[in-house]
Amino acid sequence: MEGTPFGRYRLVRVLGRGGMGEVWQAFDTTMNRVVALKVLPAALADDDTYQRRFRREAQMAAGLDEPHIVPIHDFGEIDGRLYVTMRLIDGKTVHELLEGGPLSPPRAVAIIEQIAAALNAAHRVGLVHRDVKPSNILVTDEDFAYLIDFGIARSAGATKLTSTGSTIGTLSYMAPERLSTDSSDARADVYALTCVLHECLTGSQPFPGDSVERQIAGHLTLPPPRPSTLRPGIPPHLDQVIATGMAKNPEHRYATTRDLAVAARAALTTPAAPAAPVPTAPATPTAVGTWAPPAPAAPYQQWAAPAAPAWQPATQNTAPWWRGPAILIPLGLLVVVVIAVAAVLLIINGQSGNPTGQRVAGTTAAPRTSAAAGTNTTAPQSTSSSTPTSSPSPSGPVQLQTADGLAALMETIRGKFADTMGYQLVVYPTYAILDRADPTNSHVEHSYMYRGDSWQEWGSPTSTSSFDVLADLGAINVPAVAATLAAAPMKLGAPDGSGVYLIVEGAEGGGLELAVHSTAPGTGFMQVNPDGSIKEVFPP
Repeated sequence: MEGTPFGRYRLVRVLGRGGMGEVWQAFDTTMNRVVALKVLPAALADDDTYQRRFRREAQMAAGLDEPHIVPIHDFGEIDGRLYVTMRLIDGKTVHELLEGGPLSPPRAVAIIEQIAAALNAAHRVGLVHRDVKPSNILVTDEDFAYLIDFGIARSAGATKLTSTGSTIGTLSYMAPERLSTDSSDARADVYALTCVLHECLTGSQPFPGDSVERQIAGHLTLPPPRPSTLRPGIPPHLDQVIATGMAKNPEHRYATTRDLAVAARAALTTPAAPAAPVPTAPATPTAVGTWAPPAPAAPYQQWAAPAAPAWQPATQNTAPWWRGPAILIPLGLLVVVVIAVAAVLLIINGQSGNPTGQRVAGTTAAPRTSAAAGTNTTAPQSTSSSTPTSSPSPSGPVQLQTADGLAALMETIRGKFADTMGYQLVVYPTYAILDRADPTNSHVEHSYMYRGDSWQEWGSPTSTSSFDVLADLGAINVPAVAATLAAAPMKLGAPDGSGVYLIVEGAEGGGLELAVHSTAPGTGFMQVNPDGSIKEVFPP
């Protein structure tokens, strides 16, 4: 494929290959810029469930305004291959940086702070990355960090689109609950990011092991390692950060990646507790030529495991969570299960994630490439200071899920797309995505994003089959649907203030189908009628 056209793109060189496809440096002939283009395996284009999930999650990721997430330019299908294009970043992966040895604690924490900000933004809209690892973190020469590859990200509010239930991710950074149930939410990313912090500090994975079985056993049964005992100069308070972030029970971890970053920064600046004084015996005269026993050493201090957070109910005489009825099995069977899990993971490892050391930017030996062809790019400022990087917050974004915002959105849709057919409309709090179908309704002609009172064309044709969504938009009772959106978190058992998104699709024979999903982990979704009444609530 090298040097050949791929739709409007011209492939330049391969940046990496893995089970989830190839990443190319490519030239966008329409926009006149260099991009990173990820081409997924051909078989995935034939999987309708995966295709819908891919489109929805690419839309969600593209809508994130977070400087530490590599921007998605475009996605779609060309010649039977799903693809996504991103900004081409000039930098090295953390995996490559660690080939030169561990990072200093301040630099390690600064990188983790930036990736924590990226994950926190994704988690707020219900995206769980599920493959946080050193090779998915890019760092520029100015130490500006980017999180890449949301290609296998999982929408916490769209579990119905996840087929096969297969394990996705890299074993060395996989949370215990994913190994036992493959059930994960944002706290699995907290665990993985803590594993990355440990590796940045020490140069080694928390549970390296010499086999898959040993790694699984480490994540399930061994206490988190103490970085300060593995490498001189690591503040002891970071031991507690690692212990909390890698707690076996998700309830005992930091609730968010931001909490992890704040704790790590505090651990750098908190003075270490003074060592206990060594008791000494009263001085006694010693005859010349005789031997006096040395003073007794301080007693060995056994490191205590982190206490549960203050809000965690106290328990007595209870087995660890991972020894519940679903996990308690005879030892002989456990060995068989671990070996079986290992075999499955070895197979799946070849089908997921990026290849080790894959970069969205070029390889280390290649000449440096600017972010976009024909432009002068100003490098981001270094964020290695003690202040965590925060996302820019646009002033006064349009709230589309209020009655006024939803009415304005419907009006602009009727004005712009009245004479066409639509496949699907997804309304997020501050932006919306509309897929417009051609008159034969055989494929999506274009995708459009509405944000800030304007429409932007993006995406490329993707095969699908659906029914027209635009013809019946007038049937939606806007105030009633807006009220249902406002009450949705409570109806779905989500915390107050949790985000939701509305999906509007055409129904067979005419009419509309509406669904409301919560972005909070562990929640389901509900079907809604156009008049705003709730049709059915589906548990997670």
